[in-house]
Amino acid sequence: MTTDQLQTATLSTDPGTEMRTGGAVLFMGAVVFLLTVVFELIVGWPPSGGEATDITAFMVQHWSILRWIWAAQMLAVSIIAMSALLLLQSRHLTDVWRPASVIWSMVAVAGIVLTVAYGFTVGSYPALLQSVEGNPEVFAAVRGGLRFLVDSAAAVAGLGFSVVFIREGRF
Repeated sequence: MTTDQLQTATLSTDPGTEMRTGGAVLFMGAVVFLLTVVFELIVGWPPSGGEATDITAFMVQHWSILRWIWAAQMLAVSIIAMSALLLLQSRHLTDVWRPASVIWSMVAVAGIVLTVAYGFTVGSYPALLQSVEGNPEVFAAVRGGLRFLVDSAAAVAGLGFSVVFIREGRF
């Protein structure tokens, strides 16, 4: 296979194909994410007490399952970010650089930041949970920083997705 044939086989130049593929990937990412939310609710996350000590104790007790749920959420968010890049590519192929292109870019970047935040969470919490008894301030500080990162990136992605959904939807 020559280089030209390989490029033709791997890169679509049809914006409709990119749009359909991006939509299918977005649907797959949304389904995976919603399934993880259901698993979180089954496990009991977030704890009903809401106090920091309740949350910490709950995380220590249920870390083995929360780790896999949050890893699956990391996968779902990275799939959603890839779909945003595909949908941005469909805009690029039609040479339509409207506000929707900027918003898809924003959703993609927020998805990448969320993926990194989930990676930090899944990677750093085991060590933090082991040291929570001796140094709860460090745990609270790191948890607060990760929570801010996740919440702010999720808000940006959610806002951007809502705007582009309403704008590009055929209502």
